[in-house]
Amino acid sequence: MPGSRVSVSSQKKNKSEVDESLFGASKKKNEAQTQKIVESVRKGNVANPEVVLIGESELQRMKNNAIITTKEEQLYQKKLLEEQKEKQMAAAK
Repeated sequence: MPGSRVSVSSQKKNKSEVDESLFGASKKKNEAQTQKIVESVRKGNVANPEVVLIGESELQRMKNNAIITTKEEQLYQKKLLEEQKEKQMAAAK
């Protein structure tokens, strides 16, 4: 309505209270907790149920499988690798 106005103070009163814990802990709290877990693992304590040790080769395999490429991208990457091999072979002669 053109004649009705809502004051700023009444808008602030209508603001709902949100429980921030529903969206996770604050960033500082997470960083402190993570740092504490990292330090305990470095000291050899791996009994924490939040800790999972992943080997380097397994991590690399997961990273490689996580990359989704189209057929065209795969062909382009293959072409680039072949060109690099040809350049190396020419430089080796």
